[in-house]
Amino acid sequence: MKITQLRDKDKTTTLTTMDMETWIGKTRTETKTQPVSAFREVLRYSLPDSRCYEADKLPKILPAAEFRRAEGGKQMKSYNGIVELTVGPLSGGPEID
Repeated sequence: MKITQLRDKDKTTTLTTMDMETWIGKTRTETKTQPVSAFREVLRYSLPDSRCYEADKLPKILPAAEFRRAEGGKQMKSYNGIVELTVGPLSGGPEID
C-alpha cells in the first residue's frame, strides 16, 4: 500500500509517495530540524483554545490515496479504500457508550 506525505516549507509543498513500510521506517528517526520534538515542547505549554503554530511544520500524511504532481496542483493516482471516521470531542466514557 502506498501513501503520500506532504511537507510545507516556505511557500512550496513537497510531495513524496512511498510504501507503508518505508514511511514507518522514516517515523523512527527525526529530521535535523526536529519538528516533532519542537511540537511536543510547545504543546506542553499551550492553552486548549490557542493555536499551536509548530503543528504547521509537521508533515501531513495521506494514507488513503497516492497522489502525484499535475499542472493544476495534486492529482489522485490511486485510492486504497481507507476511510477515516472521527467522532468527538466526547466528554468521557458514558458519552462514548
